[in-house]
Amino acid sequence: QAPASTVSLLLNPAPSRRGELNPFSLLEVRRAMHFLLDREFIARDIYRGLAVPMLTHVSPQDHDYLSVYDLERASGITYDPEYGRELIKGAMTEAGATLDGGVWSFDGRPIRVRLIGRVEDERRNIADLIRRELENAGFMVSVSYLPFAAAVFTVYSSDPASFEWHMYTEGWGRSSPQRYDFSNANQMNAPWLGNMPGWQETGFWQYTNEDLNDLGKRLF
Repeated sequence: QAPASTVSLLLNPAPSRRGELNPFSLLEVRRAMHFLLDREFIARDIYRGLAVPMLTHVSPQDHDYLSVYDLERASGITYDPEYGRELIKGAMTEAGATLDGGVWSFDGRPIRVRLIGRVEDERRNIADLIRRELENAGFMVSVSYLPFAAAVFTVYSSDPASFEWHMYTEGWGRSSPQRYDFSNANQMNAPWLGNMPGWQETGFWQYTNEDLNDLGKRLF
């Protein structure tokens, strides 16, 4: 067995516009998503056992998995929506948001999350699952179910700071396995390669992380 394709959830971490609040600009809200996603349910029920959960860019079926196994097992990341909602509550409250009638608001206006869900495959069901978890966490969610071309154009051709999207159910094809994974670490984490929000497009807001860039370049 070898990984043939992977599915990931891309978050838009661009800073909020004046008078608004992008929840995913807050690190703890992004971290909370780990605990709101029931990876076991997705693998077992949505993919009917033909998928395996991933916590990092290295899958359990990659050769390099042994190099991160102890770190992954010690991470404490599991499906724990109550804990995820607590993380969100703390971060949102500190940022000045209020929970009014079970819905997060900022400056008197409810916060709405724009989720782009692909329609060609199981990612439509994953988008529905994510929407339910976000609504339970107090967010209003607008889901746009889009095919390949429309979804790619909306996400990868727009400035993250324009907030045409907040979340996207990405999908990636895999080719030959690598003994030492130097590419996925950069594709999924380090912004220097151009695959993180901002895409290294001139004039767009850019996600930056010098630590990840340094580590990624050293691996590369």
